[in-house]
Amino acid sequence: MNTPVVTAPTPTQPLPGSIATASTLAFALVHRYVDGTPLYRLAQTFERAGVPISRGALAHWVIGSDKHLLRIYGA
Repeated sequence: MNTPVVTAPTPTQPLPGSIATASTLAFALVHRYVDGTPLYRLAQTFERAGVPISRGALAHWVIGSDKHLLRIYGA
């Protein structure tokens, strides 16, 4: 019996061309703005979890998330 494998389409990335998923971006933004965690400490947190992300990449995520945050602010 051959059962076909069905996969869902990949959701649209919040920052096209980036590895940041919506949940990873939300995690970084909450720690940055709600908890006041500096980007270097956030990079260390990701490193301890086995996901090396540079401070530069995190800074680009924060800057790139501006359009999403403005939509929320506008609502």
